[in-house]
Amino acid sequence: MSRIYIPLILILLIILQGATANFIPHSAMEAGLIIVIHAVFLFLVMIKLYYDLETTYYALLGAVFSGLIIDIIYTDIIGVYMFSYALMIYFVHG
Repeated sequence: MSRIYIPLILILLIILQGATANFIPHSAMEAGLIIVIHAVFLFLVMIKLYYDLETTYYALLGAVFSGLIIDIIYTDIIGVYMFSYALMIYFVHG
């Protein structure tokens, strides 16, 4: 896989993750359910499992940057997704 494809797929998934919020039924929102599709996180886990070696940390770096972008765009608190994505990918790397 070329080095440019992974960041492009991550950017596309960040955009699609925000766009899919419009397709959640209003009845679920009225019932108090919060449905979030974590496609970026799933893609990062796949990168870690199938692309990274034991000595490389590409998925961890992608988790930090994509988590920061998600925090800046979609949340009010900076660092929630950045820290949790990076921590979970580090545990998967373990």
